[in-house]
Amino acid sequence: MKYALVKFRVHLLCSRPFVIYTDHASLRTATNSPHLSQRTARWLSFFAEYNFRVEYKPGKLNVLADALSRRPDYGLAHITRVTTDLYDRIHMAHRNDESLASLVRFLAAGEEAKSE
Repeated sequence: MKYALVKFRVHLLCSRPFVIYTDHASLRTATNSPHLSQRTARWLSFFAEYNFRVEYKPGKLNVLADALSRRPDYGLAHITRVTTDLYDRIHMAHRNDESLASLVRFLAAGEEAKSE
């Protein structure tokens, strides 16, 4: 609701009274609450600039909002599975690398020498 009021501020300020339909029932009674958080108080102060009333409309009956929330362009377009043979290529490169093979032999011999 706040987003829409900010977005269309130029058209709504100093205009005729308008109605906001929402499925958020607590918005109807927000101004009557004796205990408001600072955030809610700021929002209500912002809303006071506009000439509107809030009417509750259950989600099932608010067909337009329901349709907009289910827009097809928000759906999943496709799934991409990334696969790689990087580990296999590294393993093969280790096997074929003579310097690494000699280092592995040296380290293995050192371990054997320590165990004897």
